[in-house]
Amino acid sequence: TLYLISGPEVVHTGAPTPLAVTVFADFPGTVTAELGHGSTKVSFYLCSRGKNKVFLTGITVLTLMSSLQIPDSLTQNSLLNLTVRGYKGNSVIFTNTTTLSFSPRNVSTFIRTDRSRYHPGDTVKVRAMCVQLDNHPYKDRVDLSDPSGNIVDRWESTANLGIVLQEFPLSHTAPLGRWVMAATVNVGWLLLSPLHNTFQLTFHDFPPTLKPSLHFYTNVSYYYYHYYHKSQCQSLLDTVLVPPLFGLHSSGSQDTTESRSVSSKGQVVAAGTQNSSSFSLTPALSWAPAACVTVYCILSDGEIISDTAQISISQDSYVSLNWSSERAQPGEQVSLTVTGLESRSQLAVTVMGTQDDALQPDVNFKEEGIILVPDGITSMGALALVMSENLGLGFTLVPQKVTKHFTFLFVLTHRKDASVISAQKVTVESQASASALFPVRPLALGEVEISVDAVSAEASDSLVCRVMVKPEGVEQYFSQTLFLEMEPEKQNKSTALSFSFPPNVVPGSQRARVVLVGDILALSINNLDSLVQLPLGCGEQNMIHFAPSVYVIQYLDTSNQDDQELRSKALAYMMEGYQRQLSYQREDGSFSAFGNSDTSGSTWLTAFVLRCFLQAQRYMKIDQNVLDRAVSWLLKRQGPQGEFSEVGRLIHTEMQGGLDKGPVALTAYVLIALLQDENYTVNSVSLARKYLEDKVSSGVISNYSLCLTAYALALVSSPVSFTALTQLSKRADYMGDSAFFLPELPSAQIEMASYVLLAHINRGSLFDGITQMKWLSTQRNHLGGYGTTQDTVVALQALASYAAFSGASAINLMVNVSSPESSSLFQINSTNYRTYQSQEVHPLPGLNVFYHLERETFSENQQQAADEEAFSLRIDAADGGDCNHMMLSVCTSQLIPHTGMVILDVALLSGFTLSPEAAVQSAVIRKVETAPEKVILYLDSVSSEVCINLPLVRNYKVARVHDAVVHVYDYYEPTRNAMSTYNSRVLPGVDACFFCGANCDLCRPGITIAMSAQSMAAYSFSCLFLGLTVFLFLVS
Repeated sequence: TLYLISGPEVVHTGAPTPLAVTVFADFPGTVTAELGHGSTKVSFYLCSRGKNKVFLTGITVLTLMSSLQIPDSLTQNSLLNLTVRGYKGNSVIFTNTTTLSFSPRNVSTFIRTDRSRYHPGDTVKVRAMCVQLDNHPYKDRVDLSDPSGNIVDRWESTANLGIVLQEFPLSHTAPLGRWVMAATVNVGWLLLSPLHNTFQLTFHDFPPTLKPSLHFYTNVSYYYYHYYHKSQCQSLLDTVLVPPLFGLHSSGSQDTTESRSVSSKGQVVAAGTQNSSSFSLTPALSWAPAACVTVYCILSDGEIISDTAQISISQDSYVSLNWSSERAQPGEQVSLTVTGLESRSQLAVTVMGTQDDALQPDVNFKEEGIILVPDGITSMGALALVMSENLGLGFTLVPQKVTKHFTFLFVLTHRKDASVISAQKVTVESQASASALFPVRPLALGEVEISVDAVSAEASDSLVCRVMVKPEGVEQYFSQTLFLEMEPEKQNKSTALSFSFPPNVVPGSQRARVVLVGDILALSINNLDSLVQLPLGCGEQNMIHFAPSVYVIQYLDTSNQDDQELRSKALAYMMEGYQRQLSYQREDGSFSAFGNSDTSGSTWLTAFVLRCFLQAQRYMKIDQNVLDRAVSWLLKRQGPQGEFSEVGRLIHTEMQGGLDKGPVALTAYVLIALLQDENYTVNSVSLARKYLEDKVSSGVISNYSLCLTAYALALVSSPVSFTALTQLSKRADYMGDSAFFLPELPSAQIEMASYVLLAHINRGSLFDGITQMKWLSTQRNHLGGYGTTQDTVVALQALASYAAFSGASAINLMVNVSSPESSSLFQINSTNYRTYQSQEVHPLPGLNVFYHLERETFSENQQQAADEEAFSLRIDAADGGDCNHMMLSVCTSQLIPHTGMVILDVALLSGFTLSPEAAVQSAVIRKVETAPEKVILYLDSVSSEVCINLPLVRNYKVARVHDAVVHVYDYYEPTRNAMSTYNSRVLPGVDACFFCGANCDLCRPGITIAMSAQSMAAYSFSCLFLGLTVFLFLVS
């Protein structure tokens, strides 16, 4: 019995295995095919024809083997055995076995970014696309992982035909290394119905590309020799129209029955048999981009002849691109029109700049299709791809280009709005540069705009830069918030505020602003990115943007407010904070202030991060592995009585709980975190709960620990929570309607009041929490936050929870803010009660404010700081008469018994920066950050005097330099601080002419223009700037 069976060399998971079967026999029969791996049967199929499941002789059939299971031992390139058996009745008439390879991949994934390398702070633009073996879209998700393997973000493509187009901002402290984007394919074994006989054909030795609506002609011949008798069979592919159908015509010296098999991407996609001299086929999407056609027949004497041809498939007609103009000038707008063949398609466009035909993929392509032609390129090319449900994937093969041409115009305008115009004439040789110096003395504070113009007969160019002019001294703030209530029987209410500036205020630095909001959370929402003015360089401080954003979104959801702009803003802060926070997770799953560089993880910080991540996973993708590892590490820190102990350095000193016999506050803090997980470990929670209940019953517990315990027990609905709140009400100090706790430090007082308010809210007693809400509302700084990360986070959680249930929409008020110099009228109603309304006011005492939430903020720059010092501070600036270098020595030690993490904030003299060769990090100095005009050092402790040397170099020439300030403070209680100033021994007396020398005589008003030989050009500059270097390149 003669049989021919063709199939793929590679078997793909999740996809059926196609086989083309032809049996030449004078009796009907059945055929079985089986795939096996060792002793495991992977797939089985009964190949048959008709109701009786028999094969007719000489008929070629395409059939599919469905997969049964995936053995765990199957990996990439594992070998499978394909066994085929033929039956006549129950008797085996033939059997054969061959080896195939296994591949777990059945989907092609294409991921592209706008660049291959990024810097911290850059935005990564991602395009990912998944297509199945037949080129139809595959819809699933794309994960972005950081160098540690943590999933940072996840995007779904189910609604976009398998295409993901996203932007991902990298944080400024993003870990360096290789970031991975992976598209996830959920594979399984599928049972599909057999393919219908619809095909598309082209032969390799003729026009290689088929295009819709175009014809092409070709021939295929089969030759064989039998002794001296030549048998010949020829097939003619006459007329082809793609995609409807095309015909195949054959003729030969003998009558034969021809069979055909078509394969693409290693899979058999079509098979059939015909007795007539012609047959027609319709193209299929699965053929692209290339296919192979095999035609075979058996002669009367049993000889088999066959031939094979290759086919190229073109899909560029699915999408087209057209520029509005083929030529454009730099800065000119051009539009790009993109056209797809099928409606509701997903189109993706890439616009690339080219410089000498080298691709520069940095051109910013806007969504509206309007593009500004940039400098520095010779042309721009556009590529497009399209994905549709029916046609699948299509793309343009050749970039559509627009070429840039130059037109030089000589334009000289008089700057009427410029306060000063100064010019110099500079000769710039070909392929060279020249510099000019202009002395500048700012006349006003704030941002000053400086324009630079280069003008010649051949061309002109301009540049605008901005310089921030700040006053000398130390910036100080005075802020007072009023929470005003209107009594039912009154129609008006008036409150007076007064403030006197100290005698040593820098002239002209006073500012005052009044802010009014009708919602207790609105002030904080407006400054969500700047709630505290503290550095964010450790694992706890980084959460100041993440956690409040979570509570803002919770507030929006609970109060049914649809503010998409605010939600997007909060989610962006959460994404950045999450990305940064992952760099502080240690290999064992815990978190610490400085990650793996610490000797151990921190129980307190791990609980804090876990709590925030669990609260946020409802709104963003949080890697479950990150959460599981943190929980596992925390549970190992639990003692036999249920208590949690700190194994790392305790950065939050209040967690020590001075009066407690045991880690009560820390246990309550960890319990609060664990309870955010719906699938928390019952035994661990029960032990911690019993431990806290016993501590409350004993009565020996500090105020701080009792506040945390009251909230933790309220979360588990413990009746002891009410006992804790009752004890706290007896211990509290009252001023009017406000309740607080003395003699705790300010930040601790904020945390305590917040936990008490949260406890009342969770117990359903909002009325009992009003006193804490009022007091918390009035303690915020001018930015809407508090003193530190911890008190800001927990206070905003409490206020957001209260605001979500209380509401403030039923309001309609007129507010008049007046002073002897001015008066402003505000309206607060149901449409704008959450709007941040502000007005600059004259900083004089006696401002009168009518009704509701009013905020008055004064700031002044004092020449000396008068706060009570908690640290000693000595500064020495050694410049040795060198104006370009300085060695700054700072020595500090604590004057109080204990501090938490210490921040040394060193402001730099104007024009100076930290030397790149500086190596100041040590066992005490855990981290060094360089910010504009300052250096920030994180110190573990300063129990003994610490001296730090900072080498400084001058980058900008600044005359008459004013003093700079060095500030040392306890991060978790900034009122514990010390300040001092320093300066160079030389630079305060240096004027502008010291830097520009004889060139100062050339700094005169007016504009001059001159010309020289062809190989050179004279340029004049109109600007106001101290130092300027201009690079101009001319081709002689």
